[in-house]
Amino acid sequence: MSEKTVKPRDLVCCCCGVYTKGRQWHNRDNGYGICPVCAGEQIIEEGAETMQSYYGRKGYHYDIIEPEATPSEEPTAFDMAWKTNIGAIGCYPNLDGTLYKFAKAMWKSRSEADEGL
Repeated sequence: MSEKTVKPRDLVCCCCGVYTKGRQWHNRDNGYGICPVCAGEQIIEEGAETMQSYYGRKGYHYDIIEPEATPSEEPTAFDMAWKTNIGAIGCYPNLDGTLYKFAKAMWKSRSEADEGL
C-alpha cells in the first residue's frame, strides 16, 4: 500500500496513553504512536534522527494537522445541546471526537426508542 493511500487513524500514545491521530510506524506495536505533546518532549530528549527512527515522520506518522471539515448540514438539536451543555456537565470530548460520536449515537438510539412509544 502506498504511503499516500494510508489515511490517519486513531492511535494510542505509547508515552501517556491518550488517543491521537496518526499513521502506523513499523517500529511501533500495532495501534500505538505518539501524541504531539509527548513528541515535543521526546524530540528535546532524543533528537530528531532518533525520533524519526522511533516514531516516523512528523506531520505524516504523528503530529498530523488535518484541515477543518466544513459542515455539510445544519446543526441538529443534539449539536446545539452538546455545545451548550458540555461545560455545564463537566465532560469534555477526546481530541478525536469519540465522546461526541458516542453521545450522538446514544441520543439517536434514544430518540428512535421514544418514537416507537
